Amino acid sequence: MMALVKISTSNLESAHSSRPLATRTDNKVANS
Repeated sequence: MMALVKISTSNLESAHSSRPLATRTDNKVANS
């Protein structure tokens, strides 16, 4: 059970970390 929780949390962290980068690139394109 703990392993599943760790995997789910890691997936959420990766998703959250990737979202800001995507928004940053989108903002750069919009600004340019």
